[in-house]
Amino acid sequence: RTFNRTVWVGAEPGRLRFAFQSMPGGPPVFSMGCDELWFTALNHTDGQYYSRKIGDNSLPGFIPVEIKCADLHGLLVGRPPEVTYDAVLIDAQIKEDSDAIVLLLQRRFRGTVGRISVFRDTGELSAAEVLDVHGNRLYTARITAMQTIDGYRLPANITLTGSAGSLTLDVKRIWPGASVTQDLFRIAPPQSD
Repeated sequence: RTFNRTVWVGAEPGRLRFAFQSMPGGPPVFSMGCDELWFTALNHTDGQYYSRKIGDNSLPGFIPVEIKCADLHGLLVGRPPEVTYDAVLIDAQIKEDSDAIVLLLQRRFRGTVGRISVFRDTGELSAAEVLDVHGNRLYTARITAMQTIDGYRLPANITLTGSAGSLTLDVKRIWPGASVTQDLFRIAPPQSD
């Protein structure tokens, strides 16, 4: 599904809220939010409300990529996903004259559990791939454009690809340092009349 405009708010340590609009300037048709423990969502067209405890699990199937709320927040601010690993190796298959350095995140007895690509000249994140314990790809994130806002280098375009599809975030405007309250990240159920 394509939404013309999505407004999002994020805060440490990985809280997010999205409002998806079907037309520019129109009311939201779907809102979702997550914090460290809960995922909540509201379909504004039919009043359907969702609430699930997520903890360390991925966001429920409202987006086509199996990603944790904190990892999605991290990507939106230019940080790699959090992956538990025991060792880091530089991928020897990448040529030295390549624009990127690829880091292999490895677990003892499991092999590679993640690949992080950074631009050689700036050290900025360019891509991340997260693998499950069997080496199967959970998702890939690619940052294809960066922008400088109030002295911060932030992604302007992110494409997430998972087993169920893909999602592209094309960031038009950002206000770093905006003040938000914690209750913003949990959507309240609709009021019954």
